Amino acid sequence: MTYLYVSGIDNEPKLKACQKRNAKRVLISFEYLSKKKDMRGWLQQYPFEWFIDSGAFTLNQAKPDLSYCKGYLKQYLRFLESCHDVISCAVGMDLDYAIGSELSMKWEKEFLPHEQSGLPIIHVWHPMRGMQQWERMCVEHGWVGISAGHYERNPETIPGMVAQARTKLTRVHGFAITRQSNARNPFYSIDSSSWMMGAQYGQTTVWEGGRLKQIEKSERPRYYAQWSAAGIPRNLIESDHYTAIYEVNLLAYLEWEKYLQLIHKPENLEVKPPPPEFFNKCSSDDLEYWCPVFFGEYEKFDTKKR
Repeated sequence: MTYLYVSGIDNEPKLKACQKRNAKRVLISFEYLSKKKDMRGWLQQYPFEWFIDSGAFTLNQAKPDLSYCKGYLKQYLRFLESCHDVISCAVGMDLDYAIGSELSMKWEKEFLPHEQSGLPIIHVWHPMRGMQQWERMCVEHGWVGISAGHYERNPETIPGMVAQARTKLTRVHGFAITRQSNARNPFYSIDSSSWMMGAQYGQTTVWEGGRLKQIEKSERPRYYAQWSAAGIPRNLIESDHYTAIYEVNLLAYLEWEKYLQLIHKPENLEVKPPPPEFFNKCSSDDLEYWCPVFFGEYEKFDTKKR
């Protein structure tokens, strides 16, 4: 089975569209969440299975100093501790491009308390780590992710990587899937923000003939009856109102998810805990801020300071 997490959520209208179209799984960035006064209360008002992205992608691009990265990590871990029971999974802190792969892999240990408590953590592999580290991650973690840039540049490597993970009973997440061809690989889960592009560029997407298809405005009349039956007002579609375009495109992407679940063999991989030897490797000497959940209060950290 391949599960689709709707991503690109950065405002309330997009969330409302997801709710109206009965999207079950939504990815949201901690960077966006951290601006909310009551993050837990805000999450609880929606019925989604929340996939929390750590915001590492943004940090990898900005490349802030180590002190900032440590502070951001501590705030993120504090959030996971306080909200672990209202989210379904979360991404680790893969800052390979900001702080280097060696330290980034050490920081995987920061998330052990959450994995022990039953919160699935997706640990992300980057090409600079090499294939030996991919194999290690598949052994030590129950859910791993492949960075978007890798399968865009090296799509031929993905089938073998996913197959290797499956032999270890490890789930694989494909980040930022925009090309349908990439989703032909049997990922356990993927996320995509392409559904929202229509509202930005006037594009309408439909599910037809076993694929997602972008149509011209002149082609819309063929689908008005279908969209109206789904409760999306025709006048809003004709005027390119963003809320209507969000909903139209979501209809297509949720049909895509159903298709992916049909073509990929059913599986129900339980997220396995890291092996005992991985826990035995951990020591407070590994990192200055190792497992702050167990070592007192977190320092307050202002995410606006870069």
